[in-house]
Amino acid sequence: MFSNGHEVLWRTYFEIFQRARKHNDFVSAQKTLDHALCDAEDFMELDERMIWACHSLGAVYCEQRKYDSAEIVYSRLLEVREKILGPDHPDVADSFEKLAATQLMHQRTSKLLENSDSSVYELLQVSELSKLSSGTLPNQRERRR
Repeated sequence: MFSNGHEVLWRTYFEIFQRARKHNDFVSAQKTLDHALCDAEDFMELDERMIWACHSLGAVYCEQRKYDSAEIVYSRLLEVREKILGPDHPDVADSFEKLAATQLMHQRTSKLLENSDSSVYELLQVSELSKLSSGTLPNQRERRR
């Protein structure tokens, strides 16, 4: 399977990420996950660790309101889950929902920044992010055709 050294490296990435998130150090969390994804891609590791890294990095980008970056990562998450789990698996639908919700937030915030003051933008951010994390956004699980 994988070498013991590589398992230790993944555990280290996970621990550093958890500490950074706990202290709201999004820059360190993002850098750690970027390294984890690069390592996973270098070793062609399409497994649960790759899924964890993509999912976590997308969430960090959303918390930072970097929706364009989150879209890229959630697209990768969708691709990886489809390859590992197959297109009909419920986790693939979950990834599709996260991607769609992120695209919606990106669209809405872009329009608000063009047309409104920042207080309206902040209110929408809090409202939409809480819906995304609680899973109450409208069902986006329709598969792309």
